[in-house]
Amino acid sequence: MGPSVGLVDGQRIGPDVAPWWRYLRAPERPRGRGRPRVGGEPSTENGLRNVFARAWMHGRLWANDPDCLLARQSRTKLTLPEVQSLATAIAASGGMVLVSDDLTGLSDERADLISLLLPPLGQVATVRDLMTASMPSYLELEVARPFESWRLLARFNWQRRRRTLSVALPPGRWHVFELWEGRYYGEREGELALPAVPSHGVRLLALRRPQPHPQVLATTFHFSMGGRELRDAAFDGRRSVLRVDLQPVAKRQGELYVFAPGGYRFAEAHLDGERLPPLRGEGPLLVFRFSLVAPSTLAVRFTRSGR
Repeated sequence: MGPSVGLVDGQRIGPDVAPWWRYLRAPERPRGRGRPRVGGEPSTENGLRNVFARAWMHGRLWANDPDCLLARQSRTKLTLPEVQSLATAIAASGGMVLVSDDLTGLSDERADLISLLLPPLGQVATVRDLMTASMPSYLELEVARPFESWRLLARFNWQRRRRTLSVALPPGRWHVFELWEGRYYGEREGELALPAVPSHGVRLLALRRPQPHPQVLATTFHFSMGGRELRDAAFDGRRSVLRVDLQPVAKRQGELYVFAPGGYRFAEAHLDGERLPPLRGEGPLLVFRFSLVAPSTLAVRFTRSGR
């Protein structure tokens, strides 16, 4: 790759991915002692290993090209968790998002999985265990916007069995929301256990600082959970209204999660003036499902205890 530095705007940072996890050809046996050698044959596992190793190049040497996302559900041996891991790594590499599937043959679920990555965020994650693991499994990315900053953490399970993973949260207390399961883990600090992560699967977490008023936890319109689709989010304490300004992205239908701390009770919500009842409106967690096809505003009004 060295001769390309300074000459190209984009560069492949790994070998071909493939619609299987690992190349299963009998390994070449070296002469003498040593473990069997396997070359750089196309495979999703081999592609990911190289993407992690060269993610740092994005924005420094060129725009990263991590090769294609293979999201199809036919003519493939990849499981859904493996596709989610590939999608997470491609999104976190910061550069291009390429798709080679026949889009007309994709299910709505797989088409939405592709849409979650578009438009690219343009930021590259830090591979925390790059120098300590042969197959890195821990990515971290800070998303900073004028109205809020939050962190994304990705934790991968490379073993061939379902298992519980642990992740060390940054100092302090955080709201933790996981994208692929659509699960809110609550307010956490210190070490977080992620149960039943499937083989070759991933958990992608959004960490937001708890506020003394209602706040956005996450959206499911983009893998960044707010980095592209949120234009602004602010709470008006005088009117007890959380106002969320949104802009359309590739994924047209999704959810927006709101947390209301003690002392606040949901009253009503409107999307561009039309009443929008939550899918879930009991307790501190509110979930709104809607279509996002044009710039829109969601206004969520609350009542205060004792008022």
